[in-house]
Amino acid sequence: MSNGKPGFDPSLLTRPAPERLQHFRSYVAKHKRLTDLDKQITAALDEPAGASFMFVVGPTGIGKSTVRDVIFRRVMNQAMAEMQTDPGYIPIAGIEVIASGHKSYNWHDHWTRALETIEEPLIKHKSLPRRSKIDRLTSGARLREQTAALRRSFEIGARQRRLRTFTLDEAQHLTHVPATLLRYQLETVKSVANLSKALHVLFGTYELLLLRNERPIRSTRCYCPF
Repeated sequence: MSNGKPGFDPSLLTRPAPERLQHFRSYVAKHKRLTDLDKQITAALDEPAGASFMFVVGPTGIGKSTVRDVIFRRVMNQAMAEMQTDPGYIPIAGIEVIASGHKSYNWHDHWTRALETIEEPLIKHKSLPRRSKIDRLTSGARLREQTAALRRSFEIGARQRRLRTFTLDEAQHLTHVPATLLRYQLETVKSVANLSKALHVLFGTYELLLLRNERPIRSTRCYCPF
């Protein structure tokens, strides 16, 4: 430090080893590139300029989740007064994209988690109306119907909550599908972002570029910290 003082409470040196280790693990050091990235993303969130989703790409452990957490807290703090006036208002929410372990992505689980983050009630009871009383669906068709109902509920709920930003952490897991489905993954995110009116911010490793490169879209911004 330039003033000759340590950047922590010196009494920490006399504390038990687990406490010192916890301080080390929880300490966040500023890095110029991540600080610049934070400013760029914040500016993009304030003025999306027509973008429906954004990629933040970098190697594992570089600080993407840290940037996401900082932005999340800032948005919530800035909106606190309005949230107190309107308890239904949720300016930002997000999920961690779960690796399915199969050559497919579990969109049913995805929309369930997304609805939980915007505090949607009665998630287990979401369903689309049957076209006919005698309509009998197979288990696969029923699952697709339920998934479509969950997605629609998220789109409606996001608009009602006035959700501005939705983050997807570990978004590279969206690419763990056959190459022929990459286009579908990208178009799904784009469509939901448009219909929900919430800018989707995807944080992930360089695998995420498989989606970005699948179809370069004007409504996309991409930031690579390193």
